[in-house]
Amino acid sequence: MKIEAIIWDLDGVLIDSEEYHIEAEVETLKKFGIELSLPVAKEYFGVKLEDYFSGIVKRYKINIPDHTALQHADRVLQENISCNPRRL
Repeated sequence: MKIEAIIWDLDGVLIDSEEYHIEAEVETLKKFGIELSLPVAKEYFGVKLEDYFSGIVKRYKINIPDHTALQHADRVLQENISCNPRRL
């Protein structure tokens, strides 16, 4: 199959992947000993993931590089979307 077009979606325009992002962030932070609540997660809605994890790392004084959390969350996000594409 030849790809003839690519649609670039700004989240929420064609699909709503917010739930996937929250799941990836919660799972990632749990790996590092942080139980992320929905109210705290909502404080960061609309923030670039780089800034999100940088803020969380500082807020909870986690001793990990924020890029490590970002990479883990990205892997989880990709796995969740590829395993459950119909939820989009």
